[in-house]
Amino acid sequence: MKTTALSVLRIIIILSMGIYFHSCDDNDTTFTAYADVFVQKEKVDDVAKYAKVCYIYAYSPMNSATVTLPNGTDMELEAYETNNYFYNEANSSVYEELFPFTGTYYFTATYDEGQVFESSDILEPNELELPNITSIFYDNDYEWLFLKWDDVSEADAYIVRMYSSDGEIIFNSQAISESTNEYYFDTIESTTWYEDPIDNTSYSVTLTAILFDNDATEADQTFNIQCYSITEAEIIWNPAE
Repeated sequence: MKTTALSVLRIIIILSMGIYFHSCDDNDTTFTAYADVFVQKEKVDDVAKYAKVCYIYAYSPMNSATVTLPNGTDMELEAYETNNYFYNEANSSVYEELFPFTGTYYFTATYDEGQVFESSDILEPNELELPNITSIFYDNDYEWLFLKWDDVSEADAYIVRMYSSDGEIIFNSQAISESTNEYYFDTIESTTWYEDPIDNTSYSVTLTAILFDNDATEADQTFNIQCYSITEAEIIWNPAE
């Protein structure tokens, strides 16, 4: 299980580039921020389990952020690097077989300049089935990695990622249409590489099916996620013949 706050943040950044540059073009305030809660579903020890992911993403640095859960419990969010992103880590220790608390989550953050950001988001009891990867292999003739999967009912988009053995992100795709059920990437035309892959080396590939909130629009769906459902597979990049 390779999903980390960094991988979630990179998905958010990839999906939100249009929103970010639109805001900049409109001379929007630098104190714009977005808060969201969603459920992340993965197979842990061969059992489908859930974790809640809460985050605040802002264009200006923040010095603290908290979220109040539907049961009244306050949870501190952790800063990531530049303090523009506060989150709770969804690692194996927080996954449970029960769906997280549904209801309203209340977010509060304080910017470095003292301004306070407040927002709320509702977590609905909606989820996606785990994606089923039907084929995945490295094609030596075309020098690309190919994968195919069964359609995930109700999915709004997909993301493909590749990780090194130590959990570092190597590749992160752009958003893939919900009408697509196959994908390939190589080191020539694909642009979202963070490191060059090493031939004859084992990597983990994840397929994430994304469900947006019921009231999400095309303009704001990046920050209105309901569910990430993730399946992982192991591959060898450019295996020796």
